[in-house]
Amino acid sequence: MHKVRRFWIALAATSILIMNPGIAEAKPVDSAFVSSTSVTVANLTDTNLRESSAYLLRNGNTLVSWLEEFEDTTWLKTRVVSPSNTLGPTVTVNQDSPAFPGTGVNLLPHISSNEKGDLFATWVTQATTESEINQTILGATSSDGQTWTVPFTVVPTRIFVLDSVCEDFYSMGDCGYFNIYSAINEQKQLTVATATYQSEGKSKLSVTSSKTGSSWTELTRIGGFSSDSDVDLTGLSKGFIIGYATSSRGQTEASSVYMSHLSDAGSSWSKVQRASFKTANTSFHIKWVERNSKLASLVIASEINAGGLAVRNFDLANVRWTGLSELWQPVPNRFVFQKISATTYGSSLAVQYSTYDQKNGATSLLTAVQSAIGGKVNIKTLENGRDQIDPLFTGTSSGSIPFFAYQFSAGTHVTVLANNTARVMRIPLATGTYVGSMVIDKQDNLRAAVWEGDGGIYSVSLVQGKLKIPKN
Repeated sequence: MHKVRRFWIALAATSILIMNPGIAEAKPVDSAFVSSTSVTVANLTDTNLRESSAYLLRNGNTLVSWLEEFEDTTWLKTRVVSPSNTLGPTVTVNQDSPAFPGTGVNLLPHISSNEKGDLFATWVTQATTESEINQTILGATSSDGQTWTVPFTVVPTRIFVLDSVCEDFYSMGDCGYFNIYSAINEQKQLTVATATYQSEGKSKLSVTSSKTGSSWTELTRIGGFSSDSDVDLTGLSKGFIIGYATSSRGQTEASSVYMSHLSDAGSSWSKVQRASFKTANTSFHIKWVERNSKLASLVIASEINAGGLAVRNFDLANVRWTGLSELWQPVPNRFVFQKISATTYGSSLAVQYSTYDQKNGATSLLTAVQSAIGGKVNIKTLENGRDQIDPLFTGTSSGSIPFFAYQFSAGTHVTVLANNTARVMRIPLATGTYVGSMVIDKQDNLRAAVWEGDGGIYSVSLVQGKLKIPKN
């Protein structure tokens, strides 16, 4: 059941592009694969599975990761799978933690990767006493997914004093770090952003960086935001970029989108710049995409009564916006959902997002493709009138043909856009199977980390198949 809320917005001063809103409700043609295989990576019992992910490695293998929750700890497990489904051993990445007084607990594990397949894992290790929470952020890197470095300290131990706000020792949402974000760029430099609780509904965002992982800059605050805000930290071909969207629900508070750029892990972050006007009763959801070595695009979706999708371009060399926001799609009486995905290929930008039509009470899945920076945007509706749709992955084939993977009650579908025509195909998965994430290699082989199960009994698998790509 979607809760209807009334919002209003001024995204920013915008330039409106000419759009072609093609409507084509999707009907699967056939399987999305020329051929495919599936291999079970892990079987779990008496534990909770939180998520599964797939990462493409530089040697052509795939790393599958999953999170196992047991008592107060979340374990980050990984396993390497070859193209022929040969399995490597299971690795617990956050197994080794320094000793603390009290009970040691590992929380908030996460893996980020770059285009070359280098991996960076982070997690929080926590110990408590009767009056304090001690938290340390640790990290490890890997180039093959099998061998990880000895865990290193990203942020030294910080002590958070228990007070009336902290209802229990392990409440990450109320005490200490409630989220951490990590990125590794093409030069293997590392950055971590931390979201730390300050007071009810208020948090601060801080950043630290390292060239190798051996030494880190001092954790520096770059902004404040509410606890349910959206954050996107992205590793670029050189440097990093971060965006964060504040959120408001009250009549007197205002929301906006802000950003900062880091040219090198040894330098300082740029002055925080605003990407959109302050707006009451609005939430934003954001995604950074590097168009080329000189330009990055920020995709902004607004969660409002009169929803919309906008893009603003940022000059990486001169550290400034190139102009006004491009309003790609103003949609009356629609509600832009939290999850959006985007990719770039050549000079093109492709975005996948879902909206909720408050008037008709239905969800739609849309795609927006811009063939050149600042050029015309082609918008298509792939699914219409659904209960719920989850955009999974936006990618491009070896022949620079965009495709969009998404999941809903009717299954997991892939839509390929060729010759401005949408070809819809179905990924063959068993009923009750859910996709965690996808990656695609340069030979159009799609790899999907999937899971199924309930009640403490789960399985994690990797589905691999060559994607059917029609000629453009």
